[in-house]
Amino acid sequence: MRTLIILAIGVFLLAAGVIAGLIALSVASAEQARATQAAASAAAVASTSQALATVAIVLLVIAVLALLVLAGYLYLRLRRAEDVQRGRWAPGPNALWRRAGEEPDFSQALQGLVTLEILRALRDLRHPPPTIQEQNALALFEDDWWRR
Repeated sequence: MRTLIILAIGVFLLAAGVIAGLIALSVASAEQARATQAAASAAAVASTSQALATVAIVLLVIAVLALLVLAGYLYLRLRRAEDVQRGRWAPGPNALWRRAGEEPDFSQALQGLVTLEILRALRDLRHPPPTIQEQNALALFEDDWWRR
């Protein structure tokens, strides 16, 4: 009987050990699940924080580029306004006859033509143009018609 009691106590202790082991295993499993859940929550928070930081950096870069474009536009607009005020020469073939932003003044062109004619007349006074006979003679000698 004594062996039976010892055997029953052994079986009871063995069952109690198995139950205690199972309880410890379930407690460890529950703790591991809580730790996994906390890690997943931390990863989600980190992922959200990283996404927000990326969006903030992209928006900051776009804002800086927009400010640079705006500054360039304002600089060019100011430069054009200064050009008109300063009176820069107009572009194109008649650039030296008028200033940028002004309407063409044809009296200046006429004045230039009159000046050209005066200079041409003064040149003719110093070196008179050849007569028609001299021009014909020069044309004959330049052509070398007698050597053909």
